[in-house]
Amino acid sequence: MAWIKLTGPRGTPVYVNTDQVTCVRPDTRISGAKAELDLSSGTFQGVQEDVAQVMQAIAAATKTTVPL
Repeated sequence: MAWIKLTGPRGTPVYVNTDQVTCVRPDTRISGAKAELDLSSGTFQGVQEDVAQVMQAIAAATKTTVPL
């Protein structure tokens, strides 16, 4: 299990368990967010980081490579 620290739409820290992330996509529905993380619980989280930054954080935390 690995955790990453991201920034919520309002600027507050958001800690995400990478094992729970099912999808990362660009977001246009959440004000202040550049990406949306879908979680295995069926919920989602908007973050200020863009998709590339989120994928790099996940890759670094899990010691994997970012898919192209």
